[in-house]
Amino acid sequence: MKKGLKFTKEQLEDLYHNKKLSLSSIGKKFNCEETNILYWMKKFNIKRRSVYYRAIRIPKEVLEDLYIKKNILPLR
Repeated sequence: MKKGLKFTKEQLEDLYHNKKLSLSSIGKKFNCEETNILYWMKKFNIKRRSVYYRAIRIPKEVLEDLYIKKNILPLR
């Protein structure tokens, strides 16, 4: 562990990849900003997780009401 560094590469990998914590959650744990965590991830050559988007389920009736009956267009 380097001077001033509050975690090891192994700890950071475990929290990020195994425990699936966000950068901000890890930063809070070590009392630093998420940008510092990102810096050390790059320095330690720790790969980022792929971006995950959760699907939003909207019932067909709601969509029909918004788009057809009320003529509301989606934001772009």
